[in-house]
Amino acid sequence: MGTDSAAVHSVGISLVSLIFTAAVAIGQATIPLISEYAEERDTARIRRGIRAGTWLALAVVGFIGTAVIVCSAWVVPLFTSDPEVRPQITELLPWVLAVVVTDAAQAVVGFGLIGLKRTAPSFVTTAVCYGVLAAVAAPLATAGGLTALWAALALANSLQTAGKAYAFHRHSAYRPPAPRYAVEQPRVGKRKTR
Repeated sequence: MGTDSAAVHSVGISLVSLIFTAAVAIGQATIPLISEYAEERDTARIRRGIRAGTWLALAVVGFIGTAVIVCSAWVVPLFTSDPEVRPQITELLPWVLAVVVTDAAQAVVGFGLIGLKRTAPSFVTTAVCYGVLAAVAAPLATAGGLTALWAALALANSLQTAGKAYAFHRHSAYRPPAPRYAVEQPRVGKRKTR
């Protein structure tokens, strides 16, 4: 990879970071809701809350990412004036959208795990997925260029989403409390005498 590819990659990362802030804001807003529902052990409301947050984040991030693609003639020049780099950035934009959407999904579910006070699964999933990505990134970029690298990033985010969603589903499954049996009270009234 040369300097042009490095510049394209850098702009792509900048765009992901800017768009991703919406997903972070939505994800953080779910934490108090999920925490409250977890205290009540209300599985249905916990899951409904995280679904709503995830769909909202996907819609907002998807809309912003699509707008960047549609308006690329105006957006890309904000990042570079190099006429050789601009078309490469424009070609990368669909991958930027794929990465930021998959990143938004994993992030909201990760914030849901924070609301459940179960952060270890999120940490492990992120460490494994990004650890493997870090190990294969250089050879992958050398063999397949930026497209392969960004496809691998989208895949890593998708695998994180699956792992975190599994953990969230597992940890949000509260069992209803056991029924309370009535304790037999002593009878009040007249005692029978023999």
